[in-house]
Amino acid sequence: LVLVEGFRQEKVPKIVLSRQGSGKDAYTLVDKYVIAIASDETADHSVTLPWLDINNHEQVADFIMCWVSEQP
Repeated sequence: LVLVEGFRQEKVPKIVLSRQGSGKDAYTLVDKYVIAIASDETADHSVTLPWLDINNHEQVADFIMCWVSEQP
């Protein structure tokens, strides 16, 4: 498991990180490789991806560990 910042264009599983006021819409960063969105914004219930609280480090870490454990 390698965690890196960037690599938006790479075809690897990723979590979109988005903060209010960043000027970027998290949804524009979603592609078929995105496994979750971590944000400080209110969850958009029209999005079917897991929505994580970017400020809740335990929640993000638990999601990653669970996701990794489910991989073949």
